[in-house]
Amino acid sequence: MRPMHCMVVIMVLCSLSQIVHAQHGTWSLIQNSPYAQERWDAMSFVHPDTGWIAGTRGGMYRTYDGGQSWTELRSAYLVNETWPNGVSREFRSMDFATSKIGWCGVLGEVNPIWRTTDGGDHWMQASDLDTTLVRGVCGLDAVTGTTMYCVGPFSSKIFRGPHITSTHDGGKTYTTTAAPATVSSLVDVSFRTPSIGVIGGGAEGDVKEGFAVVYRSEDSGRTWTQTYRCSVAGTQLWKFHRIADTIIVGSIQMISSTPTDMMIRSDDDGRTWKEHKVDFSDVTKTHSMQAIGFVTPTLGWIGGRGFSSRETTDGGMTWTGVGGPLFQALNRFQFFGDSIGYASGLLVWKYTRNGSTTTVPAQTNNSQPYPVVLTIRDNGLLEVGVPQLFDVRWITVYDAIGRVLRSVESPLRQGGTYPLDCADLPRGPLLVVIGTTTDVLFSTALLE
Repeated sequence: MRPMHCMVVIMVLCSLSQIVHAQHGTWSLIQNSPYAQERWDAMSFVHPDTGWIAGTRGGMYRTYDGGQSWTELRSAYLVNETWPNGVSREFRSMDFATSKIGWCGVLGEVNPIWRTTDGGDHWMQASDLDTTLVRGVCGLDAVTGTTMYCVGPFSSKIFRGPHITSTHDGGKTYTTTAAPATVSSLVDVSFRTPSIGVIGGGAEGDVKEGFAVVYRSEDSGRTWTQTYRCSVAGTQLWKFHRIADTIIVGSIQMISSTPTDMMIRSDDDGRTWKEHKVDFSDVTKTHSMQAIGFVTPTLGWIGGRGFSSRETTDGGMTWTGVGGPLFQALNRFQFFGDSIGYASGLLVWKYTRNGSTTTVPAQTNNSQPYPVVLTIRDNGLLEVGVPQLFDVRWITVYDAIGRVLRSVESPLRQGGTYPLDCADLPRGPLLVVIGTTTDVLFSTALLE
């Protein structure tokens, strides 16, 4: 059916040197991916088609078609300037809760938390923020459209002490607290619900001296319990990846003369953790293992600076190299089910798998609060009312046996009322399907 084909666009044209075959799936370079001056540190997709990337001195881009084309968001550049003392302002993290609402975290910025309500066309600095405590954001999690947590920085020596900042009213107000007493850096955050989540970074010393730690909260960050501490100095938790509600993995970056890179894994929502060493004996220099992502509980990848990605098929027990220059300098992974995923580094890569069990996110007439309102007028007009939250791409009207009665391509615009001339259509039940940048919406009506 045409609408579903529009919602999931698969990149298939890549040269053999640009393809990595993994178990049941394929990683391929997105040919039109913008090239980062350093790398795309920040990436967020709310749908297989709709996502954003941003990076160190690399600007910010948005795609509505799974990476086939990208729009440069010039309004965000006012963040990416340079301080008089030479410290670069860097886009470091970003997360969108919907196609409209998202946050971006910045390093080297007086006010490092930025928010958008129009998909990134415009950005606003956080209000009600204690800027004496917050000078750098490394990890950010937009749990819902109203709840966001962010942490940072990765180095207290450069950007002041670590902080935990959150909003629970959509960015009207922000609360900032200092990290637990021994914590010296914070890099990432992952919340399963608005109240239950984990933070990670380092303790008892800065980047080269500290020990990787994870803390967990069950009360929206009011109190924290340490659930993991690495025994090796010069380690730092760099990234979390939540495979399922209760399964979380994390990458441990090692910066010392004797690298012992490892991943950690929790199968009980961050209460306990197990370490799994990653063998880099075949690589001369490996002190920046950073990105980690799993498409299933057993199949996953790691990446970072100075080496190509590694793959595991047994949940992290063993790892093998994927070869070549693929995935170098990776910082983030994101997946939709078990068949579509993205990875960002110098460029952006896409994972696809046939025969998937992925369910494309969809809002239906039964999943409030996003109903589609259909109104049939006496003059034969069918008015399709789409919530303002969505950007409409096309509208298709079907009869009861699946025949296309009307198909309208819409210039991308915010939801509202779309009038369709149905005066000449056969009487009977109608199915109206609306393709947007984030969801497939549908509703039914009876044409009498």
